Amino acid sequence: MSSFGQSSERWLLVSGADPAADFSWLRNCWKRGAVVVICAAAEEAEARAALMPQARRCMGRTTALGTGTEAPLQKDLGAGVVLGSGGSHGRRRWVLQRPEGLSHAAGAATSLAWVRSLKGLLTPLPLHHISGLMPALRAEALDCPHQWLDPQALKRPEDLPDCAGWGMSLVPTQLGRLLRSDAGACWLQRLGCIWVGGAALPPQLARRCRALGLPISTCYGSTETGAMVSCLAPQDFLRGSEDCGRALPHVLLGLADGSCSGGGHGVITVGGGSIARGAMEGGCLKPLDLVAGHWRSGDLGRLRQGRLEVLGRADNALNSGGETVFPEAIEQALQNDLPGLEALLVVGVPDADWGTRLEALFRGPPSLVPALRARVRALPPAQRPKAWHHCPDLAPNDQGKWERPAWGRWLTSAGTAPVKHGGEEGDHAG
Repeated sequence: MSSFGQSSERWLLVSGADPAADFSWLRNCWKRGAVVVICAAAEEAEARAALMPQARRCMGRTTALGTGTEAPLQKDLGAGVVLGSGGSHGRRRWVLQRPEGLSHAAGAATSLAWVRSLKGLLTPLPLHHISGLMPALRAEALDCPHQWLDPQALKRPEDLPDCAGWGMSLVPTQLGRLLRSDAGACWLQRLGCIWVGGAALPPQLARRCRALGLPISTCYGSTETGAMVSCLAPQDFLRGSEDCGRALPHVLLGLADGSCSGGGHGVITVGGGSIARGAMEGGCLKPLDLVAGHWRSGDLGRLRQGRLEVLGRADNALNSGGETVFPEAIEQALQNDLPGLEALLVVGVPDADWGTRLEALFRGPPSLVPALRARVRALPPAQRPKAWHHCPDLAPNDQGKWERPAWGRWLTSAGTAPVKHGGEEGDHAG
């Protein structure tokens, strides 16, 4: 990648229908040392508020955010890009990344032989998403073709281009939609690699992918890390591995507040040259949450012989009966090989006896409740949902992430009675 200078230029780009042109424009801005903020149209006001609270809204997709002393961010930052993070701290964050760091992260993928064998890279995600930007940079590092796909094209798999041997990144929601049709499944089978991130891969979906022989690579990363920092080789996925593989060579993975060995869990930390410079808030660049120079992710995980297992969000962990429980792990245990269960979400409800009482929302036939109640008896008492709520509309958001606080509010405000099938829902047997 070219060296980048310093400039007082600050631009806001509302990503549009031609991401290839937008990417070329971004690269030219970087060459001038400019900082570019990229957002979706619906996020423009929020992005402006984070970078320049007093800025007036200007029509058009590209807007100068001021120069000289009026420019947001200090002058000595050099080139950069500001992207929205996934809101893992309960709100959207606008993260500043340097092109050198992103180039470093993109080049790390070339260390993997199975990545070097790919014939090209596809991107069905928009440019304002970190996983929409990074494939174009990885293609440059791999010296291979790159093509953007209109996300709407995934709804018409019979019209997708023949990209046998190519790699692409999907969130679980996109993967599941493609697998609803035979044409989508056949198209996926011809790819060389399917990176899946942004959210956990549901067990039912993982089983379907293995049955079809899909070259899935579950991975871990975020906007703050320059996207992917670990990934699972597709052959390991097909053999049944359920982790996120080993760290890529440009980063160091660790655990805070826990043990890095012996199967102990802790908050995942990431160190390396691709960590963001900070996050914008109210016109100021604020540092990330670092532990000994490593970014503290907010996700809980384990490291077993160098392989990363993601347990879920630290802020999703609940205290039930004096024990720390992880809703994502409970959901995975209950969903395994249960026909008809389309979605399951475990939430916490304040309880005088337990501290937090677990209750479960599910999508599928109400007749599943006896099977679910039988299955929870294999879990420790603190991990057993005490009530089951039938919820036909239960689904993650378009990024495949569960908006747990919103569903918790739905549960407490809807006034729905639990589905009962024998016994009291409040008993400790679950």
